[in-house]
Amino acid sequence: MDSHRGFQFHAYRPNAPHTDKHALRATRGRITLFMEVSDGELPSGWHLRDVLRHEINRLMDPATLRHVDHLN
Repeated sequence: MDSHRGFQFHAYRPNAPHTDKHALRATRGRITLFMEVSDGELPSGWHLRDVLRHEINRLMDPATLRHVDHLN
């Protein structure tokens, strides 16, 4: 199992029947980030995991957390 900054990554299949979506979620305690892609392409060389890592880094940035007393 892969992780980044305390978030655990899990691939999953979206609930919609007959979907061709690629999906990944990252969970840390009660915080869950979801990423689903169906059409189009991600930036060159990027995968779903890279997008979630980018969003986790933005979420965990000290400026973002300035007024947060406790995370999980």
